[in-house]
Amino acid sequence: MVDFGTVSKPELNSLLRQFYGSVRNTKGQQYAISTYVGLRAGINRFVNDPPYSRAWCLMKDNEFTTSNNVFSGLIKSLRRAGQDKTEHHPAITNEDLEILRKSRAMDPNTPQGLLNKVWFDTQLHFGRRGKEGLRKLTPQSFVVKRDSAGTKYVTMAFNEETKNHKCHNDRERQNRRGAMFEELGNALCPVASFEAYLSTLPESAKAFYHHPRKSVKPGDAVWYSMEPLGVNSLGSMMTRISEESGTATPKLSRSHEDSVEKNRSYLCKIVDIVRLLSKLGLPFRGHREGSESESCGDFLEHLATRLGLWKQ
Repeated sequence: MVDFGTVSKPELNSLLRQFYGSVRNTKGQQYAISTYVGLRAGINRFVNDPPYSRAWCLMKDNEFTTSNNVFSGLIKSLRRAGQDKTEHHPAITNEDLEILRKSRAMDPNTPQGLLNKVWFDTQLHFGRRGKEGLRKLTPQSFVVKRDSAGTKYVTMAFNEETKNHKCHNDRERQNRRGAMFEELGNALCPVASFEAYLSTLPESAKAFYHHPRKSVKPGDAVWYSMEPLGVNSLGSMMTRISEESGTATPKLSRSHEDSVEKNRSYLCKIVDIVRLLSKLGLPFRGHREGSESESCGDFLEHLATRLGLWKQ
């Protein structure tokens, strides 16, 4: 039985070495490179998040060198075989970007518009994780500074985790996230909007994104309630802004969100199977894993069952 709260690094390294080299889809085929990268990142997050909170880095810690060598070899072999098929979504066009910024959906003179604009500006300058991590942001996650020329800018107070930088120890190193500079003379200056937003949050706000109050009168100092925006609301922000502004982005945004949710569902099922096989001490691979095999091994058989797929 493997307990992720007490398992040692060498023990987990041995398990990962076997897992990286054997994990396949329900057809017995290898996954895409992006899927393998996501699997390793998901396992790393699972080990480090509560209740285990091991503060390990599966990608960098010396104890995981051999499993990472297997992982690197797998990625190289996939690339040599021409299976590096990562497709990136197209960038928002300049025309759509202009429509977004000038639409009522991002009017900084209204509570909802100011919230939308600050969300969009911070995502544009700092958001490398999509909706992941947004709920954990607080007013203290950002700092306002001035450069040597006296220009004001906003930067993050720490290194937020990203899909490619999961190590908790990196959070305390010098910030490498970039900056959002003020635009003097621009009514839509992102720094001015950022400061206006902070000034209208409740004094005791613990989250960064809050729901607007249902009724805000001219002259009210506080525009937002104490209720923070949830993960789902933050995840659909781009869709709502795009629909209200009339840009072509909603279709892209919904497609991306569907893809993220589908991948997350697959990952959760795979992690559950890995934990079960580890707990029972069962081998991952079978003697033969081809489509003609009656038994493809414990991992693939469990995966087929959990995904609702049965061999014909």
